[in-house]
Amino acid sequence: MTAKDVLSLSILCLILFLSLPAKAAVETAAKVVALRGQVTATSAEGISRRLKIKAPIYTTDKITTAKRGRLQIIFTDNTIISLGQNTTMVIKEYLWPPSHDDGALHTEIKEGIFRIMGGAITRVAPQKFTTQTPAATIGIRGSMYTGRVDGNSLSVVFQGGKGIVVSNSFGQVEIAAPGHGSHIQRGSPPPPPQPFSAAELATFEQDMDQPPPPPPPAEEEPPLIELPPPSETVGPETAEAETPPGDGISLFQGTINGTSTDINSGGEKPINDTMTIMANWHSKKIIGIADKSDAPEEEGTPVFFFGTINENLVTDVQIFGSGGGPSNQITATSGNGTGEFFGTSFTTFAMTGSGGSYEMAPSSTQDRVESWQVAGTGLAETDMLSPSASRGSAAWQGFVVGLAENVENIDDGSRKLFYNTTSNPFLLNINRDLGTISGNIITDSGDTNPASSGLAVGGIAGSAYIDDRFFVAILDSGSLKEHGNFLITAKKEDQMATYATWGYWEMAYTESTSQFHSHVPGSMWIAGQPTDNMVELTLPANQLSASYSGQVIADRIDTSVAAGIPQVTHHNGTLEMSVNFAEYTNTDSIQGSININSQNFAIHAQGLATTNPSFSGNLDGYSPGVINGNFYGHDAASTGGNFQAHENISTTYQGIFGGNR
Repeated sequence: MTAKDVLSLSILCLILFLSLPAKAAVETAAKVVALRGQVTATSAEGISRRLKIKAPIYTTDKITTAKRGRLQIIFTDNTIISLGQNTTMVIKEYLWPPSHDDGALHTEIKEGIFRIMGGAITRVAPQKFTTQTPAATIGIRGSMYTGRVDGNSLSVVFQGGKGIVVSNSFGQVEIAAPGHGSHIQRGSPPPPPQPFSAAELATFEQDMDQPPPPPPPAEEEPPLIELPPPSETVGPETAEAETPPGDGISLFQGTINGTSTDINSGGEKPINDTMTIMANWHSKKIIGIADKSDAPEEEGTPVFFFGTINENLVTDVQIFGSGGGPSNQITATSGNGTGEFFGTSFTTFAMTGSGGSYEMAPSSTQDRVESWQVAGTGLAETDMLSPSASRGSAAWQGFVVGLAENVENIDDGSRKLFYNTTSNPFLLNINRDLGTISGNIITDSGDTNPASSGLAVGGIAGSAYIDDRFFVAILDSGSLKEHGNFLITAKKEDQMATYATWGYWEMAYTESTSQFHSHVPGSMWIAGQPTDNMVELTLPANQLSASYSGQVIADRIDTSVAAGIPQVTHHNGTLEMSVNFAEYTNTDSIQGSININSQNFAIHAQGLATTNPSFSGNLDGYSPGVINGNFYGHDAASTGGNFQAHENISTTYQGIFGGNR
């Protein structure tokens, strides 16, 4: 062969080589959010790399955890996969297009223990979300489950959400009850689901949460070829353990998705809501809100949940709220769930929950009219916020108003109005260290209701405290129905006084044969730590006077309108009040006005005693109304209370007020 022939052949080879299709770039599918021990990822070409926190995970990667290793990764669609020790998983396919109208995630677990919480793909393309094992394939729809592969056997337990399907060539089973699962052998059909024992569930949790191992000696580590991700340099590997923060408050934002099923018709509808969570790392409590503000009005009531932080897990999750059921029924939401934090900085939160919507009428049994399952994830918006400033306990006092309607016939005028006076203050005991609320509501004026004999706030019924502006509690009494009884703070941006907090409360009860529901927005409360230096303020020599300005929130109840026309409307107003502390206990030492809808009700009140921060009096109107209040903070810096005023013979305003000096 001549030199010319060699040159021609080389050029031909080069042309053929250049004409070959370029290999597609490997796409990033997920990133590492938590890591313990030794974990490696192996590319399709067989090149291995040690993983670290925030390291990318690529499509087609095979991930292997060593003895005592653990890994948690989050995909770009918010799917979260956790792997325990001695586990091997292959990402067979991952697709999440920018349009977010399709997707796919197919994984294979060859050996070990795993937990999977489905993300957005399970909502838009649930049929394309599977986990393959030697014994069976698991399909998922917005759910969370844990499994173990041991040779040719699979044990899987459903933990919450819509449900899972376990199938192989011999048959399939559906598992929809949390805590239920199946043990499958290769070559045999999946057996029917059964409840897993507490010991079995505990084993899963223990194997998923191994303690961090000590760093292995350098000579014992297997040699690995490092494959840096594009434009990123892989640094030295260290064992990273999850340690919850000891203080501060974190804010998480995310989404919660699921399905609700009508008990009677069997019809389904999707749940797609935003989710806001706050975690207090000192009190070890979380509170979350599933916001339905973008939904139709009849479905626009938020749902709340709270729980206790135990290391990276969230336990004792209670889910509650009003509404949530069919639009033609008055319902209460109730359920429970579990949650978990991911990442060494605890920057990701995930939860699942299940429960139902319960009808307020027609009987005290509160029939379930809807069942639902949800799963959600949230990411920390910022790093840790400022440390929790408050410590210790506080004894608060305050006032409530209530408006209860006959839920069997809202327009029949069977409404009950009630409130408390200074003789029976609303009591709240706040333990900021334990993150708990306890107290008592007693209403001693107006119509008869369960609060007339006292309602327990929080305590053994459950509660959670984040800070003085954000806490929740379940209400309890032998005369209340099972669902629809809670107390919660209003939004921070809507608060009215520096040293007092206000919010809403609800209760459901039966009186005689009628079903009543005291609810948002007509039932409100305001409370704070009373001023303890009243003697200094009321010394005659001081001749001290002060003026207060603030807000009023009230309901206008008109019993003269025809059936079918709204009899109750919600309104905001203003408070202007002056106090002569030198004459504190004398008649009209407290004067001013409450103004709502251009209706002006003059205040005529006085303090109870020179040592008591409470006051009471009358409001001018068609007939005398009442006002009850307290002073809060150092030097009576804030005020707050309740009132009832009468516009005419058939129209009453009832609400709360708050303001500052």
